[in-house]
Amino acid sequence: LDVKVSGDFLILFTNGDNIQLFHRKTQRFYTIQPFAKPYFFEKTFSIGENSLGILAREAGEIALCLVNWPSDLVERIEKGEALADLLRVKVLLRRPDLLDAEVSADQKKIRLLTPNSILEYDIRSGNILTIDLPFPLAVNYQKTSAKRIVGDFLGAVWVSQDNVIARYDRQKWEVFTLPFADS
Repeated sequence: LDVKVSGDFLILFTNGDNIQLFHRKTQRFYTIQPFAKPYFFEKTFSIGENSLGILAREAGEIALCLVNWPSDLVERIEKGEALADLLRVKVLLRRPDLLDAEVSADQKKIRLLTPNSILEYDIRSGNILTIDLPFPLAVNYQKTSAKRIVGDFLGAVWVSQDNVIARYDRQKWEVFTLPFADS
């Protein structure tokens, strides 16, 4: 179970088949089903209030999807509108090699990890900046739940593999080898 916060909701990622929105005030669950078969949800991440990013596997590719919902979602559902009609889903890009994602601290960019680079997707403009990694990442889909990219409060980006971590501070990479082996 992976839990994130978005506005009045907790986002509960339980498995690849669905995502639960839990409204904290009413304590009700709302299920987000895959948008179209054969989507399989890989990762979720919160992007501000009433917004969710999803990496979804589809026919050998990973789609980066942005899902938004209105601030009055619960009220509109109570009046009879269907959740699926209230969600705005936009596929931002598709690639076969997306491994992980995270959102910048200012929530303006989505950082996508590939085996050889970080793709920094600007949410407003759609522009993509490519940052080469200091080492290639092994692709292991058995370990998809492991977080491999994370931003810190100083704006740096960290990536990890096995017993190596690397930090990019917008100018250069620093690579550190941990004093233990990955098990």
